Amino acid sequence: MHKYFGPIAGIFFLALHASAVSDVTEIVASHAHGQTFITWKDASDGDAGSNIHYAVYRSTETITPATLSKAEKRVWNIPQNSGQIYTFVFSNSGKPVDRSNPAIPGYVIEAGKPPIPSGHGLAVITPDKPGQAYYAVVAESAGSACGAIVPGKNATQQPVDESPAPLSL
Repeated sequence: MHKYFGPIAGIFFLALHASAVSDVTEIVASHAHGQTFITWKDASDGDAGSNIHYAVYRSTETITPATLSKAEKRVWNIPQNSGQIYTFVFSNSGKPVDRSNPAIPGYVIEAGKPPIPSGHGLAVITPDKPGQAYYAVVAESAGSACGAIVPGKNATQQPVDESPAPLSL
């Protein structure tokens, strides 16, 4: 074997892995009953997305590459297909159920609307004060971002009007 084959093969593998991860798209944020629901299309499906997690950022100003560092990272380590109903059910083998199974139904976040499709994510944020907020979703692998912020694609372009729900005990 040629002495350069190993490093070249490693670079080739990393390039293939990086190209298998696309950007997060189709972000939508809506607010109801004191909670903001953020949905998006995952960056990658199946095995290509198995090591990808998502982080949701919130800000009072539009989130762009230049303003991301000022945004608050509200939720992170969200697995792929988080829009599917998943109750930590384990198979008979003791391993978690495959989250990429399109037969697992998605959550319904608005009455009368269809469930969130397979290959999409969901995060729910409870705001602590009334106001307007922008959101962005970033794919991460090993804690590092895999794509750029693109308003209208993985960052909202319009603010969401938010108001906390009263607490009842």
